[in-house]
Amino acid sequence: LALGELIRRHPKLTYSLGVLVARRSTTRRLKGQPSGFSGKLEIMPIVELTQVLHLCRKTGELKLIRPDGSASIFVKEGEIVHATCGGVVGEEAVYEILKWSSAGFTFASGAEPARRTLTQPTMAVLMEGARRLDEARKGAPRPPTSPPAGPRSGPSNVDPRSWT
Repeated sequence: LALGELIRRHPKLTYSLGVLVARRSTTRRLKGQPSGFSGKLEIMPIVELTQVLHLCRKTGELKLIRPDGSASIFVKEGEIVHATCGGVVGEEAVYEILKWSSAGFTFASGAEPARRTLTQPTMAVLMEGARRLDEARKGAPRPPTSPPAGPRSGPSNVDPRSWT
C-alpha cells in the first residue's frame, strides 16, 4: 500500500505521523547544540538566578558579560564551587558579582571549573553577600526627608470603633 492509501484507511495515523516528524525535527535541531539558557540581569537579578540554579541543583557555568568586564560562577549540583570577577576569585568574586544589576548572562550546563575556590554553602554565601550590600547601602548618603506634616485641622472622618 502507498502511504496516502494507508492514511485514507486509517485517519488517526495522520496525527501519529505528525508527532513523529515533529520529534525528529526537534531532535535534529538540538543535536550538537550546548544545553543552557541566556538572559539579562535586568530581567532576572543575580540573586534570584543563583537561587534557581541552587534549588534546581544545576551543574555548569554562569558567565556574565557587561561592557566593563566579565565574571563567571561555576555551580556543581546547585552549590557555587568557583567564581571569578576581574582579578578576584572565590567568595570575594561572588560578593562583587552580587553588586551587578545589569549584564548579559549565559548558562552552559555541565561545564566544570578547573579548580574549586569556594567551600561555604551557597545560601550562606548569598546571605553574607546580602548583608554586605545592606551595610553598603546604610553607609551611603541618604536623600533628605521632609519634616512630618503638622497637626491636621478639622474633623476626622475615621471612626476608631471600625478598627476592631
